[in-house]
Amino acid sequence: EGSEVFTSGVSFTSKSAQTHNITAKKEVILSAGVFQSPQLLELSGIGSRDLLAQHGIKVIVENPNVGENLQDHAYVPISFEAAEGVPTADSFLRDPEMLKTFMQMYEKDGSGPLGGFFIPMAQTKLPGAFTPGSSFLPDLMKKVSPIKGNGKGRTELEKITMDLLSQEDGATCLHQLAKAQLNIAGHTQFTKMIAPTTPGDFITLFVSLNHPFSRGNTHIASPSVSTHPRIDPKYFSHPMDIEIIARHIQLLSKLLDTYP
Repeated sequence: EGSEVFTSGVSFTSKSAQTHNITAKKEVILSAGVFQSPQLLELSGIGSRDLLAQHGIKVIVENPNVGENLQDHAYVPISFEAAEGVPTADSFLRDPEMLKTFMQMYEKDGSGPLGGFFIPMAQTKLPGAFTPGSSFLPDLMKKVSPIKGNGKGRTELEKITMDLLSQEDGATCLHQLAKAQLNIAGHTQFTKMIAPTTPGDFITLFVSLNHPFSRGNTHIASPSVSTHPRIDPKYFSHPMDIEIIARHIQLLSKLLDTYP
């Protein structure tokens, strides 16, 4: 500690449970993704002193920022039953033989339902902020301040937030449409979420935040590399995210009531 630190190589365990040490000739590039990059740093002694001490790991470089500032694009899906007689993907997801036929059509020449554009999407501005000179955004900023207190930091951040939400081509949310039902309650695997458990044919409209203000974290749960890290995205912990996505969800009702 207190001196310059160099990385000389990496240690890994093979599928046969053998540990190998590899020495680097030039440098070590850590590219293990958003969750396992901070995990490997912390296991190597780079991170928050309190967290490393909690797991009995010697501090090599004290850096409390490791694993912090996690940003993720929270989304809300809402499924609606299709008009009677209009089939969606729910129909062939229930029928293995039909799905097999469609797979064969797609593999042969890209035809059939699987060859079409399955999930159309659109970038959408903040509803209510379409009219120039509208007081919508200033009023929203008074209600939901990005940070508490006063001072230059708050003024600068409010200016950045206003610019972000009011850009002429700025989209605050991504809207998507899937030709199937989506049941996210109680499931962690996507294959189970799209299983057509509810009778009937559905479409699902998604609203996803483009620029989340909420910040979460991911940290090691034990000193073992085989233990998955703890992940806390803190979805909607910032009130601005709730304000934005709620208005986009309200816009879905308008979309559904609009004649094609």
